[in-house]
Amino acid sequence: MRLYIRLFVCTTFLSGCYALPVLAEQVKNCLPAPPAAWTAEQAVVFALARNPDSHIVETKIAEAAAAAEMARAADYPSLDLVTEYGQT
Repeated sequence: MRLYIRLFVCTTFLSGCYALPVLAEQVKNCLPAPPAAWTAEQAVVFALARNPDSHIVETKIAEAAAAAEMARAADYPSLDLVTEYGQT
């Protein structure tokens, strides 16, 4: 059993070592290239695309919206069904 776990961990690690540089290259290719002359709008778009903090904030906003929806769900009506079966 331990051999399978070690094999799984080693395989996962090695495949991750291969896949991460490939994924990083794909992400780098998706980002917009810096323009030769900057406008205010281009600067903002470029900064938001390259700044990891903006992605973290977007995730936290989505998380807060989901938490608010869960809090509102407590006010929704609920329906409970209970059944019993007895044999004499």
